[in-house]
Amino acid sequence: MPALLQRLVTPVVWGTLFGVAVGGWNILAERYLELGLTRLALQDLARSAGGYLTLGLIGWAAASMLRAGAARAEGRLGPAVQTVLRLGAWLATALPVFVWIGVGDAWPTSAGKLWRASAGLGLAALLSAAGLIWGRAPRAIRRPSRVRFALAGACALAVGGLLVLERVAAHSSAPRPNVLLVVLDTVRADRLSSYGYPRPTTPELDAFAEEAIRFTRFYSTSSWTVPSHASLFTGLLPARHQATQETLHLDRRFATLAEALRNSGYRTFGASANPFVGRLTNLSQGFEDFEETWRRSLAQRTLDRVAHPNNASFASFLARTPRSRPFFAFLNYMEAHHPYAPPEPHLSRFLDARSRGEAGEVVARRWTRHYLGQPYSERDLRVLSDLYDGELAHLSTLVGEALAMLRRDGRYDETLIAITSDHGEHFGENGLLEHVFGLYNTTVQVPLLLRPPGGTREGEVSAREGQLTDLFLTILDATGTEAPRGVPAGSDLLGPAPSPGSRAIVSEYYLPAQVLSVFDEEELSASGSLLRRYLRRLRAIQLADRRFIWSSDGRHELYDLSRDPAETHNLYDAEKGAEAIGPYLDRLESELGIELESTAGDRPNAPEVPTDEATRAALRALGYLR
Repeated sequence: MPALLQRLVTPVVWGTLFGVAVGGWNILAERYLELGLTRLALQDLARSAGGYLTLGLIGWAAASMLRAGAARAEGRLGPAVQTVLRLGAWLATALPVFVWIGVGDAWPTSAGKLWRASAGLGLAALLSAAGLIWGRAPRAIRRPSRVRFALAGACALAVGGLLVLERVAAHSSAPRPNVLLVVLDTVRADRLSSYGYPRPTTPELDAFAEEAIRFTRFYSTSSWTVPSHASLFTGLLPARHQATQETLHLDRRFATLAEALRNSGYRTFGASANPFVGRLTNLSQGFEDFEETWRRSLAQRTLDRVAHPNNASFASFLARTPRSRPFFAFLNYMEAHHPYAPPEPHLSRFLDARSRGEAGEVVARRWTRHYLGQPYSERDLRVLSDLYDGELAHLSTLVGEALAMLRRDGRYDETLIAITSDHGEHFGENGLLEHVFGLYNTTVQVPLLLRPPGGTREGEVSAREGQLTDLFLTILDATGTEAPRGVPAGSDLLGPAPSPGSRAIVSEYYLPAQVLSVFDEEELSASGSLLRRYLRRLRAIQLADRRFIWSSDGRHELYDLSRDPAETHNLYDAEKGAEAIGPYLDRLESELGIELESTAGDRPNAPEVPTDEATRAALRALGYLR
């Protein structure tokens, strides 16, 4: 036994030191301390130290067996076999280093990752060389001493202490509410029956609205998925986080809602049916578990008696999450996104026999033609709109099932529940289709149903103005979580409302690089001049009932929403004097923190597209790729 303990000293020391080094590197790389996420930094350090200590012991055990086999085989097997065994022992000794190279990024595939491979291989070589030198050293030097045992014991105690502190940091003695955040992708507020739509599109959501606060003046920060989700997850406008139509990626230097809640001890889980909400865009940052449910068979969404992938994942998450730890769960549903294919009975409820016969042809038509001189007819738009209503009814059923799961689980009244959307959809309004090329309220005004724990303020209707960045701060305040450093002060939607008209609602649309990649080169060659008018950046600001849309090509717009809620009568030319427009420009630049600059309508470079075929196929099915 003493001999075994002697041999254990080296892997304990090396594993601990390596784990602490990697954990420290991660803390610096993720900027946890700079962002104020101290508990998350401790958790990362503890898990890294414990994990690499375990890997070091595994590697040591494997190396010991391989070396013993090589020693016993000496003289019996050829030199080639012995060389293989010694090489295996060398690799096993450096196991933590090779795992560090591979975890998360797999093997480096680009020049930007070669530094990590070089550093890892260099450390592996140093580790092995140190072991070789130690093994050939005089026995008197290798004889265990109290100092060596003390060092190994200190390392083991340090790892144990870190793990204990990590568990303490992950739990709080004071009970805090769970959080369920549901995003209904591509759902505009005015199509929910609880928001006044005459057709009964959302009965389950309407029933939930009776238990919640319904916000009638709530807005997204953009008309597309990536920038709006990034604002929801960071509390920042697109001008700050820069995850836009031009970049498609959230930089890791920004702390996310999931990270802040994890730092506060929450168990974080996400399930997304949208490929643009996940690892592709780094919108999964901070989630302990994140399931890209779009990867599952699309047929599961319409088969009877088969749970929706999001709901199945959420049920599994609830089953494995102890009640002693609060959770944050995020669900993104894509049913309202083109191409529309509502299942029965919702299809027949909203489309007559003639429309059902036309639906397949209308949905299969490339929407890009609408912008290339072949606009959809009023009849086609009506069919698309009816299909959309059917999808909303289907979506309402799915969300109702998820809420029923939470009730059966017994944590419904212990949970802050927020149901909102990232953007809306055009059906010919302002001449537009889908959710591209514009910042009108058709795509920016979204629903918000917010139910505080315990069902307080049931059935309340709030006309206070708010947007997705406020929801970020509302969730943090409700859970007693400190906001990360660098997040500007905002409005708690459950707190006192600001004075009417004092709030500036801001939204942004960047150069449509991603959208243009959907058009065929033949289409662009033949009719590309028709798209030139859309090659611009848009910034919108809404103050009370006046909405100003700034355009980088100078074609600005101004609307009086009290008289013109559909935004059809542009007042800019009549009121473009400095006294009338100046305050909007000044306030917009102040809110964005940038100076607005006019630019020419040049065609932007297409953003980088993922090479994973499954991702490409999913994006193609949604109309995001050719």
